[in-house]
Amino acid sequence: MGTVEISAEDPDDFDILFGELQGRSGIAVDAVPAPMEPEDLGTAVDLLTAACASGGAVAVFLGIVKSLLDSRGPGFVLKVRHGTVRLTITAETFEEARPVLEEWLGGA
Repeated sequence: MGTVEISAEDPDDFDILFGELQGRSGIAVDAVPAPMEPEDLGTAVDLLTAACASGGAVAVFLGIVKSLLDSRGPGFVLKVRHGTVRLTITAETFEEARPVLEEWLGGA
């Protein structure tokens, strides 16, 4: 999988995701300041960087993301980046987004 950056628009989502990923076997997670884009106003949203050491760790990662998104109700936007490749997934449920996310993470 390599290292993936995940942004969270809601600070509560960021805190929950970081807390759930931190200390998980096979997943190295860190919080870093997000780079500011020229058109951004105000403070930057933090990013999580996550690196999964194995396919099992990717499954754990996806399970945690699923739990967070499912707890927010229908409809979400998930933004991830691997290197220079950015992916924005807009879906009603995690199950709609799962195939795209699994393929992207598997190929990352």
